Amino acid sequence: FVQAGVSCVIIAACASGASSSTSSNSCALSPIESKTKMKYFRSALATLALAPAAAVGQKLPSYLRSKQQKRTTGGRSLVLAGCPGEEDFSVTFSKHCNYINLRDKIFSIKSSSCTAADADSLIIDLVGAASREEAEAIVTGLCEDAYANSNETFAFSEITRKGNEFDNEYYSGGTYWNYEIQTDSGKNILKNDASRVRRIYNYEAQHKMIDLPTYLESFDPEGNDCDHNAAFCCWVQDRQAGDNNGNCNTPYDSQCIDKDPGDNANFCYTDHSRSTPASHVSGGFSLFSDVTNDSRENIEGPIHCHGFAWADDVTDVSNVYRGNNLFFVSMYDHMHQRGYVRNAPGSAMCGCAENMAVVTRADCTEISAAETFKFDYDSASATVSGVLTQVRDLNFNSCQGANNRNNDLEAYMQRLVNEGRVPQEKLDSLRETLVGATRGNCNRAVESFMATKGYVKSAASMAAGDAESGGEPVVEAIDITYDKASEGGDGANMPEVPSDTADGSETVAKTKPEPVEEVSEGTDETVVTPAEASAETETGLKDAGESCSHKWECMSNSCLGSGVCGKMTAFTTGAEGECVAEGVSCNSNMNCCSNLCGGKPRVCGGARM
Repeated sequence: FVQAGVSCVIIAACASGASSSTSSNSCALSPIESKTKMKYFRSALATLALAPAAAVGQKLPSYLRSKQQKRTTGGRSLVLAGCPGEEDFSVTFSKHCNYINLRDKIFSIKSSSCTAADADSLIIDLVGAASREEAEAIVTGLCEDAYANSNETFAFSEITRKGNEFDNEYYSGGTYWNYEIQTDSGKNILKNDASRVRRIYNYEAQHKMIDLPTYLESFDPEGNDCDHNAAFCCWVQDRQAGDNNGNCNTPYDSQCIDKDPGDNANFCYTDHSRSTPASHVSGGFSLFSDVTNDSRENIEGPIHCHGFAWADDVTDVSNVYRGNNLFFVSMYDHMHQRGYVRNAPGSAMCGCAENMAVVTRADCTEISAAETFKFDYDSASATVSGVLTQVRDLNFNSCQGANNRNNDLEAYMQRLVNEGRVPQEKLDSLRETLVGATRGNCNRAVESFMATKGYVKSAASMAAGDAESGGEPVVEAIDITYDKASEGGDGANMPEVPSDTADGSETVAKTKPEPVEEVSEGTDETVVTPAEASAETETGLKDAGESCSHKWECMSNSCLGSGVCGKMTAFTTGAEGECVAEGVSCNSNMNCCSNLCGGKPRVCGGARM
């Protein structure tokens, strides 16, 4: 975009979104009316960049021409009489934001006098497009803004509240969450030490948009997002007994030392330069395969890998909620619930696929979402704007992959390619990291990598390896030494997340410092902010009915006047967990289905009917 005062050909070339006059053809200082409009101008430039310079004046989309006219006249030039758009209107729908859902919702409110031939004609008129294709592109921009303008967000850094250094080290495979093991005397109980993880899962992870932490160097060293649209974790240790996953057992002091997770993959090799912030070395490599014998590709022992992938479209559910997916896969499902921890030497524990160790495969989780959007039409400026008003629920499911290969990250990526949501090149690149579980694939990957370092397998060694492998097609990545491991495997359904096995109220040797109380500006409500937590200062969150002094001690985030924790009442299910309808008394927005508690007395919806 050209700055103010610089000569321009069309208004779309101005950063301000307006030219100062038709005679001077220079950009004005007035700001563009909205972020949404700026997105349309950028879209127009992308279109114009493909046109010959001489045709630029004629190629300006009719939508932009009409926008400029409407801004000048202050009105809307009606094409379809009697249809929505003559006056301001709003629509709300509880489906995913896309062209079809917005189109159908607007068409459903038209009067009998509307002259629109069909739903496409109406929305094309409203957004000033010349065709359905152009209208679809405009609505995609509106949906992108609906997510960007939403308040239904939660920062990934707020999950632990321990700072970037802790989060970096955690995803590298460090911190006391990864290193400690519970003792028979009751110290280092994982579900107490990481009790905030359970609380985040119960609310924010299922009802807010969480960003993917590509700002963490251990997760994405280059800080430029994940190149392959995929990320995964690989764990090498189990630190928690009683969850039917891995072979950690009780008594902890003797039966949970260096125990293994459920095996579902093989490490091939790690290139330390791919994740220097995690490995803390700038180069080198580690090999985890016997290249002389394809039957011994799993010499590293049991490991467990699990990940997720997403579409290029930033409004696709898989993309919008990828931070939620990372939290679920890494912190909640596998660490908090299964006790899976630690990284392989030379690799991050979790990261963008291109920064991880080369492995055979990984299990996979995908998300389904229930959302509510509100769109407004401003007849004076003839503009449409929208916002995500509520994330009603998120579900974490086993990935449905291509060719009925479920719970497999590579197969899910293939499905995204088949559906046109990811280009083939990204799948091809991902396959350089997930090399496949067919026998010999891991060794071939090691040999190719070693060739780049100047090491080539001898002919005699190759002949010996072929003779010993026996030509069997698939590596069974299962270790019989632990019969309690239950999860994972190519084609298997992702099992239910283990239920909580440790009492969050159990007394431990760790205490929490007194919180800092602050008064919110403009309200009478006291906001209690926990002091900085550390490995020595966390205790488990308390359930309903347990004594409390502050709301941060409670799983429900509610400490009642009687000095006991309240029940979980918002966005939960079950007889005790229904949200409250409008007109019913409430203590906070969390109590209400409408997420609004106000009025005097305080009731859901703002006022008693």
